[in-house]
Amino acid sequence: MDRELVIMSRPAKLRERTPGHIMVAVSTPGGRVEARGFYPNGVRDEVVEGKWQRYTRSTVIPINERQYRALKAAIGRWRQTLDKEYTLALLDCTSFVWLVVKAAGVAVPEDQAWPDDLGNEFMKMHGESWGRCLARAEGPKHAE
Repeated sequence: MDRELVIMSRPAKLRERTPGHIMVAVSTPGGRVEARGFYPNGVRDEVVEGKWQRYTRSTVIPINERQYRALKAAIGRWRQTLDKEYTLALLDCTSFVWLVVKAAGVAVPEDQAWPDDLGNEFMKMHGESWGRCLARAEGPKHAE
């Protein structure tokens, strides 16, 4: 059974002083979900805290075992070199998602500075879908 690669994004909210966010999740055979993102130091992983519903855009891309291994290897390489300092618009969540998805052999759009813009470009390429990864979410809200 193939896996689902989900790319999720949410928009910037200037009043809350957040530039938005984009991340990836993979559903595994058997229903397990692996979620990964790149955050500034001191920011907690909101997916671990059960906040899936904050994401407003999502696309699902079926990937095979080879692509999954390539994705995991790219995430591993990223984590090994985590002396990287999170720098908005230079080395941030969009950089992480773009690089690991490309390493998996999935078609990627031109990189974007804003997370939700990149999420929108992925949706244009691969369609909007929420998939098995987000089936447990409490009603994700779709962006218009």
